[in-house]
Amino acid sequence: MEIFLSKFIPLFLYPMGVLSSVLVLAAVLLFLGRVRAARAVVIVALVIAFGAGNSCVSHSLVRSLEREYESLPVEVVDKADVMIVLGGGLGLPYPPREYARLSTGSDRLLHALRLYQAGKAEHILLTGGNVFPQPGLEAESWYARELLMLWGVPDSAIHVEADSRNTLQNARFSANTMSEQGWERAILVTSATHMHRAVLTFRSVDIDVVPVATDFIATEGHDPAILGWVPTAEAMVGTTHALREYLGRLWYRVRLS
Repeated sequence: MEIFLSKFIPLFLYPMGVLSSVLVLAAVLLFLGRVRAARAVVIVALVIAFGAGNSCVSHSLVRSLEREYESLPVEVVDKADVMIVLGGGLGLPYPPREYARLSTGSDRLLHALRLYQAGKAEHILLTGGNVFPQPGLEAESWYARELLMLWGVPDSAIHVEADSRNTLQNARFSANTMSEQGWERAILVTSATHMHRAVLTFRSVDIDVVPVATDFIATEGHDPAILGWVPTAEAMVGTTHALREYLGRLWYRVRLS
């Protein structure tokens, strides 16, 4: 139930959820004949839409999350006993797909491959099951294993933890595996926006982690300035992603305190 609520409740706090609620309120006010109040609520909806869908706002929010852990060349990363790669980078092979697909966050796996090929860790621990059961499908980490093997990583180097459903479980179950294997230090690979919360969580279960952030979203490419102020669906997604992570940080600080 906690997993469901953690996914369901925030939907009403993200821009589209807030926007939908405000528009429903405007419709109710119109139905009741309160036209002036409805107009005011519509103006609020427009402010939300233009603010959340603004590329400048979206970029600033995402960059504020990514700033703490900068991108590092593979060569400067310290070695460790194992590399822990958090799930969230693959789309499951729902019909009509025959195979899992690379999606947002899949750079986690590609960067893990770079680190492995550079000899930064002899073992890769893929942690992450499916948030909700998917009949007929394996956990995401098993498909990640198949992909790494396709890229040339030997099966003997890959370990799978397929039961965790959130970052806290990622950490706890990974700690169990590390204890069983006698590993003491881990390279932690996840998206830059997620790294702060991941490090906080893994260190709360006494895992000595070397943070290696990847999958940076807020890049320094430049479009004409005027385009940054025009609302887009992509910017709305970025704003939502940032708000989701800020809510996650707040919730995990409460849980871990």
